Amino acid sequence: MNRKLTAAAVIVPLSLLFFISGLVINLFQAVSFVLIWPLSKNTYRTINTVALELLLLEIIWLVDSWAGVKVRNMPSSYPIIEVISIG
Repeated sequence: MNRKLTAAAVIVPLSLLFFISGLVINLFQAVSFVLIWPLSKNTYRTINTVALELLLLEIIWLVDSWAGVKVRNMPSSYPIIEVISIG
């Protein structure tokens, strides 16, 4: 039972964060549709694409942070064969 409460304590705030940021991005898209689309459709599409990418990157970030994924940056001089070898 304790694990369910812990999971709910993590999932609910992250879900609210994604929902609220989605509303903000949709509001931004609506305003840019009214103000920019009549002037330049290509500029509107570019802005809309960036806004959508931000929303999708946020969901990826939320899932990665919840799963505890750690990203390591390796220099190009790092021997890649040692990284992918199992032994």
